Amino acid sequence: MKTTLKYLFCFIVAMLVMSLTSCTKEIDTIIEEESEALSAITLVKLNAIDEFSGPCSKKFDFEGEIKADGPMTVTYTWLRSDGAIAPETTLVFDEAGVKTVNTSWTLGESGNSYEGYWQQLKVISPKEMLSNKSVFNLHCDDDVVNISAMATILGEVEYTGECPKKFNFEAEITVDAPVTLVYTWLRSDSATSPENTIEFEEAGTKTVTSSWTLGGSGNSYENYWKQLKVIAPQVVLSERATFDVYCEEDEVTVTAAATVLGDDTFSGECPKRFDFEGVITVDGPTTVTYTWLRSDGATAPEQTLEFAEAGSQTVTTYWMLGGSGNSYEGYWEQLRVITPQEVLSERATFDLYCGEDEVAITTSATVLGDDDVSGECPHRFEFEGIITANGPTTVTYTWLRSDGATAPVETLEFTEAGSQTVNTSWTLGGSGSRYDDFWQQLRVITPQEILSERAVFDLDCDGPTTIDFSNYVGASRTLSEGALAAEGIESIRTEISGTYCADAVPAMLATGSYGAPISFLSTSRHGQLNSCNGVPLEFTFAEPVRRVIIEFYGAAVDYTLTAYTAGDLVLGSTTGTATPYDYSAPSTVLWEEGSPWISRITFGHTTALTQIRSITFEH
Repeated sequence: MKTTLKYLFCFIVAMLVMSLTSCTKEIDTIIEEESEALSAITLVKLNAIDEFSGPCSKKFDFEGEIKADGPMTVTYTWLRSDGAIAPETTLVFDEAGVKTVNTSWTLGESGNSYEGYWQQLKVISPKEMLSNKSVFNLHCDDDVVNISAMATILGEVEYTGECPKKFNFEAEITVDAPVTLVYTWLRSDSATSPENTIEFEEAGTKTVTSSWTLGGSGNSYENYWKQLKVIAPQVVLSERATFDVYCEEDEVTVTAAATVLGDDTFSGECPKRFDFEGVITVDGPTTVTYTWLRSDGATAPEQTLEFAEAGSQTVTTYWMLGGSGNSYEGYWEQLRVITPQEVLSERATFDLYCGEDEVAITTSATVLGDDDVSGECPHRFEFEGIITANGPTTVTYTWLRSDGATAPVETLEFTEAGSQTVNTSWTLGGSGSRYDDFWQQLRVITPQEILSERAVFDLDCDGPTTIDFSNYVGASRTLSEGALAAEGIESIRTEISGTYCADAVPAMLATGSYGAPISFLSTSRHGQLNSCNGVPLEFTFAEPVRRVIIEFYGAAVDYTLTAYTAGDLVLGSTTGTATPYDYSAPSTVLWEEGSPWISRITFGHTTALTQIRSITFEH
């Protein structure tokens, strides 16, 4: 019992005073085992450095020892008497032991002395410790070593092509006596390479090298350079090794995919909304213009995506459709990339089977005001539609036009049987043009497909008609044969001669094409808008005219305008020569008759770039 009380008393005293020097042998053993569980740094020391007198600069090497009594990770750095601190470094001990670390210091300029300089090893973690300071003295001779440096580019000094591009540099350093040099490389973009040391045991020449990889797509780098700089024992600069880089534009590849979100087959109450998701992927920075196509011929407004780097972006759209009792099998939406290249996704197809509705819908459409107008143009026509339902329903509708345009889809809510009025307008008319039997028509889409009677009108505009293609805004695109029908030109086609560009079609080329500050009418291939731009064009007028003027730009060749009657008899030809690609003032060609005999004309020069600014004609 006394022995037990003695042990207990000693244990309490040991815990209160944190002493390992009293009590029994058993308690001593417990406390020693707890202390050994934490490893520690037991020694940090640094070697001594001899004094040196002689030619400078001089490299001093330092060696330190770090001793640990168990596994640990040590972080350390080097301190210097000039205030410099080396980057932190990590050292791993898998077990107790001693590890060696090293550093060096090259310094000294001719005729200078450096007394009491030192290097010191500092352990940062797991516990901060400092070694002894390794102190040294340096006395540099007054003799001046002559140093020269010459830098050159290895290979071509001018490059045009794919980027980035690597340039290699070489420098020769020549001295007339033993010396230790410290040098670096300077660059025209202000970057500096890490300092390096080179030893000369005797007079002579040594070569050092460097490189620089640079260049972004479409960028130029003129008069860029690298230069060798000797830092010690004296500052010496080589001549600059200059070069030029002209990087070509990267060809960016674009892919597109489209899917139906959710079920792609539906049977039930209509209208039904289908949601679609598209993914556009590029392999480099670019601007993408895209739209959505539908199986009913509708096209969504064009949208733009910016890619700062390679990657993918998601785009979405939807389609609400379905009339009572109707089926829509194999309908689809498709993602179309327009620029920087024409890409079509796979079609995202769906099937829709609508149940029968009992609500009956009727429609009507009329022109508000005079439906036969002559005078100044453009003129605005107003239209009114009436939609009648015999019960509660939701109606979606749109307006159709004789020029193929379709208005946005709108929605009407009928809480009970009745009629609602809807309105639209159309402003049109080019000077000197006629618009016979043009019309607007009301189309109910859901809950059932219904077309009103057409609201027909006639418009006869005074004066000559001018179509100014330089007013066009948007991306380059091809034109259909009837693209200018609303302006009084029944058709526009290419006049193919032989096999040269046999697949060329009319095209609107956007501002910037071929460096032009304006947009213009030209020719091209489908999907290759910058090819086949030198094919003559044929214009057929809706009604014969008596006078035609064409403003154009182009090459220093004769561009020919030939006029024909309705029976294809040649009325005559005239030519005009452009001031080569001078956009300060267009060149013109004119053909005029006393009466309106001109049914069609051709204009251009095969293989010479066609750039038509405007066409004016008068009846």
